[in-house]
Amino acid sequence: MADAIVSAVLQQLVTIVHREVEQEVRLVVGVEQEVENMTSTFQTIQAVLVDAESKQYLKEGKAVKVWLDKLKHISYDVEDVLDEWNTAILKSQIDEKSHDQTPSTRSLLSKVCSSIPSPCSCFGGVPLPLRHNIAHKIEELNKRLNSIAREKDGFAFVVGLSSNVDLKLERPRTTSLIDESDICGRDDDKRVLIDRLLLSDNKEIVDSIKVKGVVKLRSFHVAETLLASETLLASFTELCHTLINLRMLRIRRGNSFGVPIDVDPVGKLTHLRYLSFEYCVVLFELPEALCDLCNLQTLNIRGCISLRRLPRGMEKLINLRHFQNKGSGITLRKGMERLISLRTLEWFEVNESSRDSFRLQDLGKLIHLRGHLEIRYSETHMGEGKPSDARLSTIVGLRKLTLNFNGLGGDEASILQALGPPQHLKKLYITCCKGTVFPFPNWMMPLTSLKSVRFSECSKWESLPPMGMLPSLESLTIRSMYKVKKVGEEFYGVGVETSSSSVTQTIAYFPNLKQLQFEVMCEWKEWECELRSIGGEGNSSSSNTPFIIMPKLQCLVIKSCSMLKTLPHHILQSRALQELKITGSRILQGRYNKETGDDWPSISHIPHLQIDR
Repeated sequence: MADAIVSAVLQQLVTIVHREVEQEVRLVVGVEQEVENMTSTFQTIQAVLVDAESKQYLKEGKAVKVWLDKLKHISYDVEDVLDEWNTAILKSQIDEKSHDQTPSTRSLLSKVCSSIPSPCSCFGGVPLPLRHNIAHKIEELNKRLNSIAREKDGFAFVVGLSSNVDLKLERPRTTSLIDESDICGRDDDKRVLIDRLLLSDNKEIVDSIKVKGVVKLRSFHVAETLLASETLLASFTELCHTLINLRMLRIRRGNSFGVPIDVDPVGKLTHLRYLSFEYCVVLFELPEALCDLCNLQTLNIRGCISLRRLPRGMEKLINLRHFQNKGSGITLRKGMERLISLRTLEWFEVNESSRDSFRLQDLGKLIHLRGHLEIRYSETHMGEGKPSDARLSTIVGLRKLTLNFNGLGGDEASILQALGPPQHLKKLYITCCKGTVFPFPNWMMPLTSLKSVRFSECSKWESLPPMGMLPSLESLTIRSMYKVKKVGEEFYGVGVETSSSSVTQTIAYFPNLKQLQFEVMCEWKEWECELRSIGGEGNSSSSNTPFIIMPKLQCLVIKSCSMLKTLPHHILQSRALQELKITGSRILQGRYNKETGDDWPSISHIPHLQIDR
């Protein structure tokens, strides 16, 4: 427990000193030496912590436990002061970047600043009173830490004992690091706080917190209902003033019966790293002060369906890494393209009609995004003219892309062509594309890492994209493509040149496809898949070139394809096919029925069969 806290503090000391040297951020004379002394003292203490933590469980270990508690508290206090220092530096950098000044103006002001003493250094310096305050706190903490270090000498701890020594009793770790599954030791304190929030006046809450030392809590969960009345909100406000050092705050969904909740006090918690309002359905707006939480790394507003907009100044959240916004329905603010540390952006609605909104071409600037991104188009937010070039190819960590056209019905072909996702994309889902898209975008074939593709409710597409030459494709779902009447050569990619094409080798169409699913294809009548239909005259594959189709297909699902007449014989005969499901397809049901179907023998060998009307 203590070892984890001390390690975290040491890491923070090293980081902030490195930043001070690198960016020439200074406090006052002598503080650098104080920080070096503090680092050295913590390192000396850390060398005996394994032995100390084992001795606290022995009969004579009460004094050791008291000493470890002192160490834990001083570590928390040091962590808070260092975080205050780091926050001041970050805010100064943000203020510097926010100055919209011409070079000549900056030069003039620089000369003025150099000749006139000021309590705040020019362009981003930490204010002098704050620097002195932090310096004084560090000096006082050093005195306390030195006293604790001297006390350790009376316990005769063994130096450098390995942490993998077989201890007589292993206890769960308590740490300020934000890993909920690994944090313990404060649950009772949290329950006491919640009870007092509901039953006591504000003064009693604060007194209780101070007496119990719960002020050092790093994470806290609050029910949404706590913020839905003036009495309880006052308690929450007081709580935020008292638990000023919180790193994690989760406001949970509650039964607030439509009463709006007020989260303004959250803007005071400048040490926050994690803030969640997940599924707070009566959260209508976020406070402007939230943009001052420059240490914030995760903001979760999933399912906040009543949230109207994001506050101005979101670009100041320079440490934001994860913006979990799925199901919130809000557009991003202009300026958020500067959040270059962002790793997670779940959902983005294209808004080309507002000057204050994040634009599609801004996405390409968030080069560190990874995982899944859904882009949603809306007719009310589409601007006039040529679609913006999204330059998604710069987001090399993107693995899953969902394009939801929301029934746009416009020039989807140009929009798709302008996207250009990265080549390492593994999943591509396109849905509700109501316009005609032909020819299909030329970026689709180079996506050689694609494993899963889904086309859904693209109701005006008359043909399917040429997917057969994608070497890694394993799962393909085609759903609600009402205009498609025939599936054949264009689907397999006949005539599409690839780097692996050769007249001397067998050509494989859908070489790694394992699961294929067609659903609600009400006009689909014909599925051409006979070998003779592919090597025809005029194609890049001559009739003498051997080829195979879907050699690894394991599961074939046909749902609600009422006009489809038959399935490709050679696919049904493949030894790889293990599962066949036919539902809501009247003609196929009659053809492959076990009792009366003429083609029952062609599928009877398949291990898992389901054929329903």
